[in-house]
Amino acid sequence: MGNTPNYSQFHLIHVMGKINLTVLSLFVLSCAGAQSVKKSNMDSIRDALMDEAALKFPRIRQFSISHEEASVGNIRSELHGNDFFKGKLRSSKTTVNLNVPVVEKGKNIIMASFGAMQQHFSLDEVVNYNLPYTVTNANEDMTTFSTGISYIRHDSLFGLPATFNVSVAGLFNQSFSRQRFTYSGLVSFTFLRNRNSSLMGGLVVIKDPSSPVPVFLFLSYYHKFQSLGMELMVDIPSRIAIRKELNHKTSLTAFGDLVGSNSFLDINNATLPQQAVYSSLSIKSGLLLEYRVAKKVVLSCSGGLQSTVTSKLVERGEKSSNYFIKNNNGTVPYVQVGVSLLPFWKLFK
Repeated sequence: MGNTPNYSQFHLIHVMGKINLTVLSLFVLSCAGAQSVKKSNMDSIRDALMDEAALKFPRIRQFSISHEEASVGNIRSELHGNDFFKGKLRSSKTTVNLNVPVVEKGKNIIMASFGAMQQHFSLDEVVNYNLPYTVTNANEDMTTFSTGISYIRHDSLFGLPATFNVSVAGLFNQSFSRQRFTYSGLVSFTFLRNRNSSLMGGLVVIKDPSSPVPVFLFLSYYHKFQSLGMELMVDIPSRIAIRKELNHKTSLTAFGDLVGSNSFLDINNATLPQQAVYSSLSIKSGLLLEYRVAKKVVLSCSGGLQSTVTSKLVERGEKSSNYFIKNNNGTVPYVQVGVSLLPFWKLFK
C-alpha cells in the first residue's frame, strides 16, 4: 500500500478468555457453600453446584469452542478529527478457551486460563477522503493467544461473606513478538443469599491504559421466579439475561452483553504511530438456545444484533482518551454456534 496505514490488516488481538469476575465470585461462593455438608457427600454436591452455576453463566465453563459470523456493516473512520475513509466491513472469528482451577488450599483457589482465536476481516467498497493516507479493499486472517492466572480467596469482611480476586492476563500475537498485560483486583460482598435470590456487589480495580476508568463498582443480582420457571441475571455494568428452561436438557436465554476488547495494529506509515492498540466496546443482544447433549457437554446457538459503542486506535502505551483514529460502525446481525464443557477438571488440594 505504499505510504498507506495498514488499516485493512487490523492485526486485531481480541482479549480472550477473560472470566467475568462477578460471575467467578458466585462460582467460588457456590463451591464454598458445599463445605457445610458432610465430607462423604461434599464432592457430589459441589459438582452439582458448579454445573448449575456454569449452565446459568456460560463464561465460567471450563472449556469452550465457538464460531461467530457477523453480517456486512458500514464503517466510517476519522483521523485526528478529519474524515478518513468509509467502507463495508465483515468479520468472523473462531475462539477456543480453557479455564481451570489449579490448586485449592483452605479458602484459597488458584485458577489458570488459556485461549486462542482465529479471525477474518474483509474490507470492501472503500472510499477515501483525499487525505495523504489511503486505505484499500483487503482481506486478513490472523491467530492470537492469551493466558492468565487468578488468585481467589473466600473469607468475610465487615461481617459479610467476601470474595477477593487478583488476576494477571497476557495477550500475544501469533509470533509472540508483541504482548500486553492487564492487572486487576476485585473485592465482592454477598448482601443476600437464599434459595431463590442472591445479591452481590463490590469494587474492581484495573491497570490497563485502554480501560476508560481504573476503578468501578459492580452489582450482581440473581432471582428465580419459581411460578414462571424463569431466572433473571443482572451483572451491572456488563450483562442482563432472562433464562427459561424448556426441559431438563434445553434452555432459552434472552440477553444483552457489554463486550470490550483490546487489539494490536501495525501501521506502515512513518508519520503515524507504528504500533497502535485498537480498543472497542460493543453491545451484543439476542437469543441463546442451549442443549445439554451429555452430562458435561452443552451445544449452543445464538443470534442477534451487535452494536459498537466505541472504536478507537491509540498509540501503544497511551491512554484510551488520546486516540488518533475513531471509527463509527453500524449495527449488524450476527450468529454464533459452539460447544462447551461444564466443570470437569478436579482441583489439586
